[in-house]
Amino acid sequence: MAALGRADFSSSGCIQSTVPAHLVYNHAVHQTHAAQRTRSKNPINPENIVPVFLVIAIAVVAAFFLVYRHKTRAQVQETIRSALSQGAQLTPELIQVLGEPAAPKNSDLRRGIILLFCGIALFICGIIAAFMGRDEGGAAFFMVISTFPLLVGLAYLLLWKFTHKTKDE
Repeated sequence: MAALGRADFSSSGCIQSTVPAHLVYNHAVHQTHAAQRTRSKNPINPENIVPVFLVIAIAVVAAFFLVYRHKTRAQVQETIRSALSQGAQLTPELIQVLGEPAAPKNSDLRRGIILLFCGIALFICGIIAAFMGRDEGGAAFFMVISTFPLLVGLAYLLLWKFTHKTKDE
């Protein structure tokens, strides 16, 4: 019998391994388990990086919005306090105007166009995902998700159109 790990040539000229089959199988199983242990020890799984950063990005944007709104309201309160300390008379209408930010003239039009094009962009992402060939539901996901900003954008555009007409008449 040949030594373990050596190869013998058969009569057909093919190389035949003399390693017993149970040792070859155990070696393959050992490599698989070692790879799984290595993956489980890795604290950063590449599949989780994008969702984690997406959640962090949404939280940061929301935090900046809340801080900005808080600072704006604090400035309004400081203006009212300084006016009262100087003895100025503040009417309820003036306080209400100071408390509410002025809405842009065409804010519904602007929001509608932005949301409409965001929906179109998501739909195009779905089409691109479908043509790339490695679609695991990504194309359908983008196409379904794109309907929300599309419809909200259309609603804003309709709202702008109807309120714009009534103000002109």
